[in-house]
Amino acid sequence: MSIDIGIQHLAGDGSQVPARPGVLQALLTAARRVFAEANMPDETIVAPDGDSFSVVLPSGTATVYANYGVFPGFADIDPLTRRMIFELAKAGDMYILGDSLTVRTNPAQPVPRWVRAEQAAPLCQSPEQLAIALEKWLGPYRGFRDSALPELAGQSQAQRTVINLQGKTWIADVLEEERTWAPGSRLEGPASFVYVEARPRETATKQQKKLYKHHRDACKARRRRSEDAGLLTAEFWRLTTPADQTFYAYGFGGDNETWQSMFRGFAAAEGRALGRIENFDTFVQDDGRNFPLSACTCKKVKE
Repeated sequence: MSIDIGIQHLAGDGSQVPARPGVLQALLTAARRVFAEANMPDETIVAPDGDSFSVVLPSGTATVYANYGVFPGFADIDPLTRRMIFELAKAGDMYILGDSLTVRTNPAQPVPRWVRAEQAAPLCQSPEQLAIALEKWLGPYRGFRDSALPELAGQSQAQRTVINLQGKTWIADVLEEERTWAPGSRLEGPASFVYVEARPRETATKQQKKLYKHHRDACKARRRRSEDAGLLTAEFWRLTTPADQTFYAYGFGGDNETWQSMFRGFAAAEGRALGRIENFDTFVQDDGRNFPLSACTCKKVKE
């Protein structure tokens, strides 16, 4: 089960603000410090255009810009990912956001106007305080997970496994291992996934930049905030079909129809095909082609 969490710098009234000079470098320094203090190799990847960087974590790859970032998560967020979320939000004076989740990381941050009176926007000034807030927020998602996967419901959250992967040691809960399967090929609700056709020699990062710009422009044209639709994340998974067409995966949650419309608009404007995995074993394209997933090549990529 994937549950995305965002971090974002906002003005006092909750509106978006321009990027601030030097903040992206401060965020990159904070991310590298988290890895160093955890005695782990630096798993940050700076985008070729220098506008963002990726952070490879046990729960997936996060993408961070000067003003916001998106972290793919699980119903049980591992300690490293939780600390990374907190430290980057703190370094960038950002809120931590999710579906019905708003966490402040600075006492000077006001409660955003979208938070209803009966909700709370807790102030968390340490990873331990954030763990308490996330524990409360994630409870319903765990209930959904356990009902969807009853054979795993009885396993203790404290049950851990140590994985040695190419010299890297990960400590993960039994349900939050590093993803080794193509997004959409296993039950991971409530997230949805779509695959966008790549141009020749186009990297995932280059495509992501184009797609995110299209989304921002569409939001401006409709005079709506980009975050109103929910959360969008580039999964950095590449799928190549037997017909030698390449696609990159994206995960999204929130207003499903808005996201689907955005992807269709982007594909139509650029003459790209879209794809999705159906029944966990078939890759279906919107141009009518479909292939057994076992005949496709699926690989995690870093850029």
